[in-house]
Amino acid sequence: MNKKKKQKIVRYSIAASVVVLFVIAIIVSIVTKDLEAKQFEQKRNTDVMEFNPFIENERRLDNSFLEYGKVLSKYLSAGYPLYQGNPLELRGMDYIPEKSTINSDVKAFTEDYVVDGEVALEADQTAVVTSTSKVTLVYNLDVPETALYNLELLYGLFSGKSANMLIGLTINGKQPFIESSYFEVKRMYEFYEYDRYDDEGNQIRAKQREVFGWQKAVLTHPDGFYRNPYLILLQKGTNTIEISFSREAGVIKTISFVAPTVNPTYDEYLNMNGFSEDKIYKGEAKQIELEVPVLKNDITIRAEWNDDYYSYPPSYDLLHYNIFGGARWKDGGTSAKWTFEVPETGWYQLSFRYSSSVTYVAAYREIKIDGAIPFEDMEEYCFPYSDGWVLKPLMDKDQKPFMFYLEEGTHEIEITAKVGPLRHDIQRIEECIESISSLVRRITQLVAATRQADGSYAVQANMDWDLQEYIPDIVELLESYSKNFYEIYDNIKEANGGKAPYYGSAIKVAAELFKSLAEDTEEVPGAINEVNDTIAGISNTIIAAKEQPVAFDYMIISEKGYTQKARSGFWQNLYVGAKKFYWSFVKDYSAIGAPIIEDEDIDKYPTISVYVATGREHVEILRRMISDEFTRDHRIKVDVNMVAGGVEGQIMLRYVAGNAPDVAISVGAGTPFEYAIRGALLPLNQFEGFEELKKSYIDDAFNPYLYKGNYYAFPETQSWVALFYRTDIIVDELQLDPPDTWEDVYEMLPVLQEKGYDFYYPYAPGNYIPFLFQHGGNVYDEHAMTSSLDTVEAYNAFKEYADLYIKYKIPYAANFYQRFRNGTIPIGIDGHGFFSQLMVAAPELKGKWDMAPIPGHKLSDGSVVRYAGGLGTCSIIISSTEYPEEAWKFIQWWSSDEVQTQYGQEVEATFGVASRWNPANVEALKTLPYTEKEMSVILEQWSHFKEAHNTLGGYYTHRYLNTALNQTILQGKNARIALEDAVKEINKEMLRKQKEFGITDSVLYPSDSSN
Repeated sequence: MNKKKKQKIVRYSIAASVVVLFVIAIIVSIVTKDLEAKQFEQKRNTDVMEFNPFIENERRLDNSFLEYGKVLSKYLSAGYPLYQGNPLELRGMDYIPEKSTINSDVKAFTEDYVVDGEVALEADQTAVVTSTSKVTLVYNLDVPETALYNLELLYGLFSGKSANMLIGLTINGKQPFIESSYFEVKRMYEFYEYDRYDDEGNQIRAKQREVFGWQKAVLTHPDGFYRNPYLILLQKGTNTIEISFSREAGVIKTISFVAPTVNPTYDEYLNMNGFSEDKIYKGEAKQIELEVPVLKNDITIRAEWNDDYYSYPPSYDLLHYNIFGGARWKDGGTSAKWTFEVPETGWYQLSFRYSSSVTYVAAYREIKIDGAIPFEDMEEYCFPYSDGWVLKPLMDKDQKPFMFYLEEGTHEIEITAKVGPLRHDIQRIEECIESISSLVRRITQLVAATRQADGSYAVQANMDWDLQEYIPDIVELLESYSKNFYEIYDNIKEANGGKAPYYGSAIKVAAELFKSLAEDTEEVPGAINEVNDTIAGISNTIIAAKEQPVAFDYMIISEKGYTQKARSGFWQNLYVGAKKFYWSFVKDYSAIGAPIIEDEDIDKYPTISVYVATGREHVEILRRMISDEFTRDHRIKVDVNMVAGGVEGQIMLRYVAGNAPDVAISVGAGTPFEYAIRGALLPLNQFEGFEELKKSYIDDAFNPYLYKGNYYAFPETQSWVALFYRTDIIVDELQLDPPDTWEDVYEMLPVLQEKGYDFYYPYAPGNYIPFLFQHGGNVYDEHAMTSSLDTVEAYNAFKEYADLYIKYKIPYAANFYQRFRNGTIPIGIDGHGFFSQLMVAAPELKGKWDMAPIPGHKLSDGSVVRYAGGLGTCSIIISSTEYPEEAWKFIQWWSSDEVQTQYGQEVEATFGVASRWNPANVEALKTLPYTEKEMSVILEQWSHFKEAHNTLGGYYTHRYLNTALNQTILQGKNARIALEDAVKEINKEMLRKQKEFGITDSVLYPSDSSN
């Protein structure tokens, strides 16, 4: 091919590419135009709930056993009026002491509450101080008429653990509805120092702090489940009001039963405020940035950055936090408040530039202006799904903008996340799951299904079961499940503007499954596992349907019909892409988040290098704390390097190459020993202050880091284990107490398994070790020279652990989280990760589970030992450092009570409870927002904390323990023989490594020491 022909082909190729790009741009613009947030009609949007179709005569149950929506249905059927009189007020100190359950913390609020030298709450002798421990205050209230009331509190919270105060309510000895046992009053937060930048010009994330002061709250569902505040029935005459307060301490000034607010319709709102076209504002549009609200009620929602061309200020060059909300602002009940200026009195259009985070998921939000909902459409306004950023006015189903009457001056707008009309379907899903789970238990007992290792069921093949003979209504039930799920699927589409979001697929699958099973019930026994998997899928729908994220850039107040360019097109996206590509070559991403240190001597400070294997935002928090505190106080600069995939392998490579860091944190607990025996680490106990710093940690947490009399690492994180149990099944249904010892577990198991339930204990070599310690055994001898798994104690522990799976048939490969949720395994042992899952992803179990220390073994003196470990991560100093004292100062600072506390709070504020920091520092742990009961369980379990030492060749212990357990449990080998064979191999490897490193007498202690 000649040169000219080649050039011609190239020119044609370029031209064709340009044409293709134009065509793509046109297609994209046409397709996305249909996804630009069209408003739609919301139908069934009421708090009144239908009764459970699977419970006969549920309407007749006492209200204390019913959800609020069903109680409300009974109220309305009975014709109870809304109260319209003056507030019925109780002062905090009006409680009746002899009827109340109080402690020494409960008293009159006689002294001002001062924060940072300023009075946050003025003393009031009629207000009552509550406690972190549960207290119940009893009041008498004279009620003028039988009616429905709202309950309003005037309260102030004291500084605590960033958790909200829990409140329970009973009236005349009964709960008015199920949810009245867990109201919440919330803390308020504000941002500060949001105009700080790093050396590159990137904005540093703003700090946040709690705002103290008197707050007024009308009690509503804490998660925004219902559209309006709770209506509470009071009978005429004297009523006994019992209110409990727990988890966080504060002051209750007044408790008032008030007339419910009935919001006007939009037409009524227009008439009330004298709307006319000539009163519509005609001036210049005002843009109000929404990145920084003045207040918010959740520590995790915050400003984020977005690099869209039209997001302001731009963040495609230098980083700016230019939007608010997004994926973090998804949970009902979370709110933020902004202030804005109105130039003149008149009627305004309110428009928001916003973006949906999840495809086809609409976001429902309550909108208040100056503390009040202007009209009923704002009770749960829908921000329709948009594919990308859009600027849309608040508008009705006909796309006509709502107009708002605003007087000249300063105003507030508060936006609160709500669940929206899907509350009805969430309720119905929960009822279906409960009924399906009950049916599954009946069927598994009927067909004698056997539980498998993974928690699934095995049913005899080639057996025909006439289930209708034993369960006459089975076809009716299956058809009802299918019918309900088809209706729910349609409702999900309707609530999201006609399109089904991702979580709708599980509902449709369930509908089709139960339809097919209803047509052929002989297939039901063989489909039990498929049904259970389906339950898991639709359980996740409950969570997903409640999560409705949305991000805001700005709000515009303007004349009617105003709009401006807010949606990026092809060329804008191309421009931003080019800028980002350029910056990828020149921007120093490792420096993002480090504040500028204003000190003329900064260049004279020594600099230490710290490796950390955590995510970017964790590193940003650390850098900010270092610059604000450590460098300022100690005059030591720190170069923090985020290392992907763990620091362990890179450190040794760099150590050998002569360019290792000075310090590494977040290092796996098994690494320091391997480095220490090779001379790569400095012993930390030789530094001044080691013993003092160690006092805030558990002694046994240092065991893995001991070598030749020195400790080569300092604990950083540490896990805990606990017994988790479903109170509604274990306590209420089966009338059992949580087991205190393993003997209690063995007595409980026949009762559980007879009813189709089971117990969970994770299958792994490491989970044999608690049994070993509880039996009085050890992994190695006192010098860690030989294995101690050949002792009587070790064998007894091994046999008992193996019998859990052999003799008692508990599942060894079950998904405990899913089985706990669906109730088939209502009790078991797990750790903080499982706790976080329940808190974040199983809201339907709220109030239905509890935790206790793990079962143990009873000693002759009657005490129970519950030994268990919980290795996490640690901090180390590399021996090649030129700044050993500076490196130690950094670890002292990082491991201190104050810094671990602050870091834990920052992490939770950034990521939420799902990523709660697990400090090894006991004092820092105590500041985390666990409830008093949860904290007592964790600390009790940590009082039995025990970890084995490391040793040369110790990796064989885990390897051959795993082999011995598999041979015993899965292959049927004799337990004693399997364990003895393992010990031989372990000792053989330990001896080989001792010879390699010249260790002849003790791994743990110096050669001239016997202890």
